[in-house]
Amino acid sequence: MQTLQDKLHALGEWYHRIDLGGGIITPGDRNQSLTYALYERFLPRDLTGLTVLDLGANACGLSIEFAKRGASVTAIERADAAIAQARFVLDHFGLADRVTIHNADAHEMTRFGQFDIVACVGLVYHLRHPQLALDQLGHVTKSHLLVSTQTTPGDALTLTSRGAKRSGFSATWEPTEPAFEGMLVSAGFRNVELVSTKPHAGESPGNILGNRSYFYAKPFKRVELPHLY
Repeated sequence: MQTLQDKLHALGEWYHRIDLGGGIITPGDRNQSLTYALYERFLPRDLTGLTVLDLGANACGLSIEFAKRGASVTAIERADAAIAQARFVLDHFGLADRVTIHNADAHEMTRFGQFDIVACVGLVYHLRHPQLALDQLGHVTKSHLLVSTQTTPGDALTLTSRGAKRSGFSATWEPTEPAFEGMLVSAGFRNVELVSTKPHAGESPGNILGNRSYFYAKPFKRVELPHLY
């Protein structure tokens, strides 16, 4: 009979570190409970009735943090292996009814509607068109944006390519922190705040967040213009 540990290893290499209870932890190193803790002060304690979009959800380590607090979560992930891990974790916690997983590309986010809270953690800098992604985030975010990225040191308003075909992605990008803040404002966000930058509280070897810079922002109130005929 397969043990829980056997089932974890059968699901391949893990990226997320998720405490399943009973001393069993998924064999990844990115602890999404630490990520949630960075943003907890911006969010209601009880998320019942709120909707969440988790982009690049991987094994849903962050999705379950929202779902445990009562939110209804839409998780977007394109890697089949990560989706299989996510379904396993959600079944383990009994949260499959609160988290809906879609195998989709990040740029398809607008077809899922608008959400009270949008989490885009560790994704934007992997995309070929990062400003387009932030513009789309401006349309789908109703109240709270939680976003993280790799950044490059400095105060210049620059965006540096890390090169094509790195880590299996078509392109990767690193802005400076001021440049990324400007990109968020350009995409329609306000109250942009740099929440944390490495070293992050709670990190230790084998139990880390991953990205260098974590931001919080709120969307501008959008005014619907009348149709002109």
